[in-house]
Amino acid sequence: MSGTYAEIPVDISSRFNVLGYPNGGYLTRLAAETLAGRSTHPDLLSINASFLGHPVSGPATARIVELGSTKSLSRATLSLMQDGDLKAFYVATFTDFSRTTGATASHCAGPQLPATPYQSCVSIDTLAIPDPMRSFISQFNLRLAPGALQNSGPEHTATIEGWISLDDETSPTLASLVLFADAFPPPIYNIIDRAEWGSVPTIEYAVHIKARPGPGPIHARFLTKEIRDGLLVIDGELRDTGGQVVAESRQLAKFRGTLGTQSRAN
Repeated sequence: MSGTYAEIPVDISSRFNVLGYPNGGYLTRLAAETLAGRSTHPDLLSINASFLGHPVSGPATARIVELGSTKSLSRATLSLMQDGDLKAFYVATFTDFSRTTGATASHCAGPQLPATPYQSCVSIDTLAIPDPMRSFISQFNLRLAPGALQNSGPEHTATIEGWISLDDETSPTLASLVLFADAFPPPIYNIIDRAEWGSVPTIEYAVHIKARPGPGPIHARFLTKEIRDGLLVIDGELRDTGGQVVAESRQLAKFRGTLGTQSRAN
């Protein structure tokens, strides 16, 4: 492992801001794209993010340390610096999906849940989303399964399902999957009243890429099992239009809302 590092200037866009700050999925996509430009292998396999501060839109510096590579994998870290402070830290692994081989088995945990068809889902633009979140949501073609966020209450489950794409992408990139996995409303919103919603800032975020997606929108399903001491975990699975699993995600986040009624997520 080399003790040297490279510094690359990056620009943090305000396009994907939420409540005034860049979305964690967007920042992680930015890190993935920056690292991909220096990787020996072409395809992102996994990226793990730890958020230590609050980056803002504008210039920043990506400090990259290459951890070495083998025939099938290459690894690197990226420290996102702004105004001399470490704002986020990433560890990423890259591979070449066109050359990966080995045993394969799907549905090891049982049959997959059926996806609600795209045309049966409801555009999030028609739902009552708080204004601070709407500017972020409007950057996507995002459709949710019927009933999501419309009749919140303890009789529902903390799950969110739907389809997502970007206008400027016919086929999503691997880095865009990293953004999509943090672009949906938090599943906890589905079981609490809108008045109890609060921000859900990310602490740790991990995305494992399974395959290159085919053309078209991405189907995603997210689940939160519990809230404990103001912390929650969001598990996600993303599939392409062919039903292929293309990414899995896990996010540890703070929950700054309230639980005025007994919910299933405890």
